Amino acid sequence: MKIPVNLNEEQTVLDAIPSEPLLNVLRRMGIFSVKCGCQDGFCGNCMVLLNGKPVPSCQIPCGIVRDNKVITLEFFTNPKKKESPSGEDTKTKKPSSQKSSSFTEDDFLLYKDILSGFSEAEIHLCGYCNAGKIFTAYYILKNTPRPSASKVMEHIKDLNCCCTDTISLLNGILKASAIKEAREEKNSNVQK
Repeated sequence: MKIPVNLNEEQTVLDAIPSEPLLNVLRRMGIFSVKCGCQDGFCGNCMVLLNGKPVPSCQIPCGIVRDNKVITLEFFTNPKKKESPSGEDTKTKKPSSQKSSSFTEDDFLLYKDILSGFSEAEIHLCGYCNAGKIFTAYYILKNTPRPSASKVMEHIKDLNCCCTDTISLLNGILKASAIKEAREEKNSNVQK
């Protein structure tokens, strides 16, 4: 079955059975940032953003993503996406009716803030569970201006990452939050 979807800010059509896990289809398409881990939705290895919310792609049937927006880590790491100031490839981007707005330069800056916070907290990005750590942090920082430790813990308590303990991940997200806040404050002072 043909399933139209906005994948990494590009309109595409998934050729899949509607009940097939999104994880399998993405990997078949050569998107390898999603890894096959627990297949129960807890490890975070197969995490993607579905309309801006982190979800385990092993638990998402392809039929659910019809006419929705799916973002994988490849979106943030693909140099082609960084050609324009907004992070969009404006020459090939087609209009979309997806439920979520397009990614902006701020989204790429937030991604960099997260990587910097993780580095400061000495969190190793092993390559296996990166999507779970990064997209959970992204969602928290995108939706909570100054998250408390308890707010962060609510989101990460069930994330079963194989290389990073919960306290280190908590510290990394809080450091990323501080970096984001300092960057935004600096930018607002420059604009005044």
